[in-house]
Amino acid sequence: MFRLIGALILLLASACPAIACIAAPTYDPNFALEHHTRGDIVRMTEVIVEGVIEPNKPDDGIAFARMHVDRVWKGAVASDVVVIMGLSLCPLSPPLGERMRFSARLVEKRLLLVKDSIALTPERAHLIATHDDFLVYRALNRTTPMLDLPLQDPELDRLLVQYQADTDAMRQRAETGDRTARLAYAAHLFDNNEQHRALTEYEGILRDNPSDLDLLLTLAVVQAQVHPGEEPEATLAEVERMAPQTTEWQGKIVRARFAATGRLTSGWKDWSGLERAAHCEVSEGNFDDANFDRADLTECEFTRASFRNAGFRQTDLGDAYFENSDLTGAKYDCATKFPVDFDPTKEGMVNVEVSCAAQAPQ
Repeated sequence: MFRLIGALILLLASACPAIACIAAPTYDPNFALEHHTRGDIVRMTEVIVEGVIEPNKPDDGIAFARMHVDRVWKGAVASDVVVIMGLSLCPLSPPLGERMRFSARLVEKRLLLVKDSIALTPERAHLIATHDDFLVYRALNRTTPMLDLPLQDPELDRLLVQYQADTDAMRQRAETGDRTARLAYAAHLFDNNEQHRALTEYEGILRDNPSDLDLLLTLAVVQAQVHPGEEPEATLAEVERMAPQTTEWQGKIVRARFAATGRLTSGWKDWSGLERAAHCEVSEGNFDDANFDRADLTECEFTRASFRNAGFRQTDLGDAYFENSDLTGAKYDCATKFPVDFDPTKEGMVNVEVSCAAQAPQ
């Protein structure tokens, strides 16, 4: 008995936009190239493989099928993997039995073996038992998009080959044991959305120096991305217990919490230059007089939060959402970006530059 569907849905739910399926999509390997730059495809994806998926009929809307991988364009997987399909709101069946190339997100074997009330078929259980690499195909995900790709595209191929060469070179330097090289390699993997490989590298570095508090904070952020259903608060609490009781360390911890969870710590004042988090939801916090200058708060959702007299100079609030939040006296300038149809004057905000020149017509 295993919690199979639930574990997979939990893995992807935090990154799935709440949209409804209007029409079933059609397979189009060129669609990704029309909506993403090739450089973004290389950077945003976790694994890109080329090969043939064996035909397999879904048992319950989700299909497990073997895939023979002829080429790994990005990431590191075996030549024989299991592809899990049918998790999207608009499920799409790939061309089974035909050569194809696509990007995918890895899912850990342990998540497929959590006890619950859903029984596996013998065939599905055998696939899990006899494989180590599992790829999720075409589930909705904002941070690691899963895309069908053409088998040949000269520019995309060139960028992928270059990325792989750069990654292999960094891996070889890391294998010398040099700590700086190991950290650079782990950061390179994480920055390019190879999250599972990055987590493995960071955990290995931490084992050599378990008292490294900066690395513990980094690990909390990485763990939150790889395992979105697991709270990083235990790791953050450990750092709080061990770290010096200084303003500098308090700032490191609250910023790590934001990066890991998308939550701002109520009462903390200095959020200047804050980098964007994958998910950002702020409810019922008090951030009066806080400094958000030059922060990236794109797509954040603010609900019943207070920002009276806070600073938002040069802040990116594009596509942010405010509901029952108090912005009275909050300061902004002409470089501040607001959501469409958001009127800062009606919200009681104050333009420190008094007025801004109208944007020139495009």
